[in-house]
Amino acid sequence: MKSERRISRSSRPEEALTLFLDRARERLGLEALTLGTTSGYLIAGSGPDPQSVAEKGAEVDAGASWPGVATWRMKLDRTFVVLTSCGGAMHADLGSGVRRILSAGSAGQARSSRPAARLPI
Repeated sequence: MKSERRISRSSRPEEALTLFLDRARERLGLEALTLGTTSGYLIAGSGPDPQSVAEKGAEVDAGASWPGVATWRMKLDRTFVVLTSCGGAMHADLGSGVRRILSAGSAGQARSSRPAARLPI
């Protein structure tokens, strides 16, 4: 019998990102995992003190060094964001997962007749 891998789902992009980061953090054995802006604003996160992790990620992205902190800068539409992990390395599927969730949210917003909440990116 196959088990469904997508047990926890959400149609809201903010919540879907948090669920995705929660699962990725657990799967990779990370202390924390965040998506933030290049200025350190938290978009979504998993683990203890995600705002602080997003801020550290922005600092590392700008050239600072924090032991145990890894970052990936990626471009979403015309905006750069930073994936930040504490306690281990990230996996290549994180970027594609973030893009998939945000593009699905944008497509859902386009079909909806009511105003949609926008992520701060």
